[in-house]
Amino acid sequence: MANRNIPESEKLRDEILSTKPDGKVDILPVDLSSLINVKAAAYEFLSKGWPLHILILNAGVLSPLIKSTVDSIETCFAINHVAHFYLTQLLIAKLRESAPSRVVVVTSNSHAYTK
Repeated sequence: MANRNIPESEKLRDEILSTKPDGKVDILPVDLSSLINVKAAAYEFLSKGWPLHILILNAGVLSPLIKSTVDSIETCFAINHVAHFYLTQLLIAKLRESAPSRVVVVTSNSHAYTK
């Protein structure tokens, strides 16, 4: 499970393991607002030699303020789109190698609230 909020990830991991005690949930820190961090997380995952059968892209940010990331990309666009695309590109070979595999992109209807 890749996430920037490690304490919340640990809570979720514990919840999952309470229903499936023989399961295994690893936590991989990643900050999607930094492409260097995305690359480091992808390489850390790849270094473990694990298969990758499903990549769920579920990060999203919505902010009324226009801010930029350390990569000088508008924050909402960077996190909601660019980081997801970059992570997928970094992991696509592993997804193919691990077939059958899938990429799932979770979206919202937030666009309905824009003018």
